[in-house]
Amino acid sequence: MNEQKYERKCPSCDIKILYKDKYNIEKAINNNTLCRSCSTKGEKNGFKGKKHSMKSRKKMSLSRKGRISWNKGKKQSNETKEKIRKSLLGNIPWNKGKKWSDEIKQKLSYSMKHSKKFDIAIKNPERGLKISIKNIGRKFTEEHRKKLGKKGEFNVSKRPEVRKKMRFAKIKWIENNKNNGLPMFPGFNKKACQIIENYGKENGYNFQHAMNGGEYFISELGYWVDGYDKDKNVVIEYYEPFHRNQLERDERRKQEIINYLNCDFIEIKEWE
Repeated sequence: MNEQKYERKCPSCDIKILYKDKYNIEKAINNNTLCRSCSTKGEKNGFKGKKHSMKSRKKMSLSRKGRISWNKGKKQSNETKEKIRKSLLGNIPWNKGKKWSDEIKQKLSYSMKHSKKFDIAIKNPERGLKISIKNIGRKFTEEHRKKLGKKGEFNVSKRPEVRKKMRFAKIKWIENNKNNGLPMFPGFNKKACQIIENYGKENGYNFQHAMNGGEYFISELGYWVDGYDKDKNVVIEYYEPFHRNQLERDERRKQEIINYLNCDFIEIKEWE
């Protein structure tokens, strides 16, 4: 890298400006250019209100690659830290007491919704990986978790057609990737089948279940039911203890089945 051999003073603040060669310093003198600090203040020949072209940005990016920061590995002395602390004391934020206009609010909203952060992983995989690693082990507050839970619940409860599409897509994926193209059959609980069988005998039902003809599949909804008496149009479901964590989901599923089959619905809860 060429050393900066030539120098001149800024016409505005008298600070020294260094140049690599005679051509650049003569050009600066002829154009009466200012230092970088003064030029950003919007004075004559300043850069305020302008934007670098993509070509210029690329050049600046390439010129900085591999450059080591001047303060890398250095630590600030206690004296310097104290000076910085004092300089920050009493500083009032530039926007304190100000209110955004509706126009600026709309611009901010638009810029946030169309943020480039969503494209990081695609356009810059290395940076996306760094962000991913950085977030490993990150814990959300209880309040944040509740907000996320409400958001997810809202999206699911308000879009039944999306849930249905996802359910059928999952069934098809399992059949193609795990069952070698054969139909999918859900797992079953032998204890539940026996309880359903005994309940049917005691109450005059003939339920079709996993151990008696296979679980009945409602192809239009994408649901298998634990037991179904087709003659009397009665569905029976056996709920293991883990169903206590998805009561709302089970209730929503139950209503979908009742509305479609126009059937009676029996629930047997293991914890009751």
